[in-house]
Amino acid sequence: MNRNLIRAFVGLLTFAIGVFVSSLFYHPVKVVTLVYDSSSILVATPISSVASPTLSIDSLTTEPLKIRYVGTEITDHNERLRVNFLVQNISNQTVRAFVVSCVRSTATTSGAYLESRSFPEGLRNGASEPFVCYSAATDNLELRVNEVEFMDGTRWSKNQPVNRR
Repeated sequence: MNRNLIRAFVGLLTFAIGVFVSSLFYHPVKVVTLVYDSSSILVATPISSVASPTLSIDSLTTEPLKIRYVGTEITDHNERLRVNFLVQNISNQTVRAFVVSCVRSTATTSGAYLESRSFPEGLRNGASEPFVCYSAATDNLELRVNEVEFMDGTRWSKNQPVNRR
């Protein structure tokens, strides 16, 4: 009986020491504010007050634009969610226009939303542009850059990632 009490006491003592030591190395995560250097500086805080839908951002290493998740908000009508993103030019060329798709899908339905943006003065390297998708909390969202046109007339396409005129 005493042997079992001693084993239980040693087990509890070992557990308490483990919890204490791990608390010494615990550091809470700090929220970082992202600032993008561009002609118009956009500030994005990656915080959401609500749970976002399941997200999938389809990207290749050769893509000239990068899509970054910013946050999710509840809209006033029908409990739809406003999912905010930034589309950033990571190429070394100035972008004249781009097409981004947002595909919403559930277990039974699917729908795509294409958005085309053009910039008369161009979207320079490092510049960002806000992009919004609306969805329900149970939706799956898939985002991708479909096509990019540069100021010199060349194009990048998801299906044909080589520049062409």
